[in-house]
Amino acid sequence: MGRGGKSRKKKREISVDPDLWERSEKKVAAEAKTASAVFEELIRNYLLADLFAGFAEEKAPLVVRPVKPVGPADAGEEVWRMRQESSI
Repeated sequence: MGRGGKSRKKKREISVDPDLWERSEKKVAAEAKTASAVFEELIRNYLLADLFAGFAEEKAPLVVRPVKPVGPADAGEEVWRMRQESSI
């Protein structure tokens, strides 16, 4: 809160498609949030997208080092074992 107990948040007026607004109101209510909280979250994510886009453009060096197998090295058998453990 700001001085005198007043919120430092600013009120803004926006225009939103009525159908979209109605759908969002239902979801906001179901999640026990406020429209303001949802908008703040959306704006933060919108701004963070630029930050993460910069990271994605950086190329990290790819270093692949060969390793020696600990036991017998049969890739086919290992793949079969992994498939048996999987629920796919």
